[in-house]
Amino acid sequence: MPTPGTGDTCFEAGQDMAVTQCSFYDWLYCDIPPDYQSDGVCVPLKEDGEPCSGDDCLGFCSGDNVCESDSDTVCD
Repeated sequence: MPTPGTGDTCFEAGQDMAVTQCSFYDWLYCDIPPDYQSDGVCVPLKEDGEPCSGDDCLGFCSGDNVCESDSDTVCD
């Protein structure tokens, strides 16, 4: 089974609530609704300054729930 890409279902709501990892190479994460009542889809990772809740940033999610970059690992 191919890895889910942009817009593909990665979380199936219902009894199983199965999560499939989105394409790491396309810099995607699985956007799962907070209430888990509908399917989640693969979307691009968030950029600096955008609100976040965990592993949904290109960099990291700060303590203030805002995406930030780790300046030591960003390529010029």
